[in-house]
Amino acid sequence: NIIKFLIKMRVSQVIVCLMGISVILNSAIAIVGPFFPPEAEKNGVDLKTVGYILSAYPMAFVTVSLIMPTVLFYVSQRAVFVAGCILYALSVAGFGSIIFLNKTNMIICGLVFRVLQGSANAALYTTSYSIFSMKFDGNEFMKINSIFKGTIGIGLLLGLLIGTILYIIGGYFLPFVVFSTFMLAVTPFVAKIIPSKASHEESKIMTKRDGADSQHDIEECVEDKGGMVKATAPNFVTVRRQMNPFRVVCALI
Repeated sequence: NIIKFLIKMRVSQVIVCLMGISVILNSAIAIVGPFFPPEAEKNGVDLKTVGYILSAYPMAFVTVSLIMPTVLFYVSQRAVFVAGCILYALSVAGFGSIIFLNKTNMIICGLVFRVLQGSANAALYTTSYSIFSMKFDGNEFMKINSIFKGTIGIGLLLGLLIGTILYIIGGYFLPFVVFSTFMLAVTPFVAKIIPSKASHEESKIMTKRDGADSQHDIEECVEDKGGMVKATAPNFVTVRRQMNPFRVVCALI
């Protein structure tokens, strides 16, 4: 009972950690829209170019999201998640500092930092859903997923509220520095909680576990003249194939 309780506590820590990171991540997303265009216009950047800079984020997010399932199949979830946290924090701080640059450098660095933000966001969300899918099935996964989606709205709300206060106090640069610093501060704790196995290693463990459960379930006891004889039926284990996300996108198109 104690071991089961500790396992449940471990799982809850992972969930709380992932949802907390989601809140911080979306808080940093929320402060870009209302604060960046006026600052860019002060530096002589037209709204059309501002739109290009902002659109670099979703383009990178979509592209990296297609690659991440393959990456997570070989690289540990902890390594990808921690790298995503660090990259996102640094790119947020960098995007907040571009107001100190001239027009040309502001545009170039803005595009670069937005691409890095979108890439890091894709890594964090893909890893989170990977962990959820490994730990929960059916209705439990749906409940966790719905709660996790709610953290997006909470992060956007808190980002606008806290970001506005910080903007009034210290200008454009302060909200970005605060959110990026907070993200870096929680990264060491994240590194201790997030699972360290790659997806293919988790799949092997789950396959062995499912095989053992199936083997136990299909063992039957039949009556014989000499007493009870255990008859074991052959065990068949279905191996999951890795989905190619690029084929899915092509099929949708």
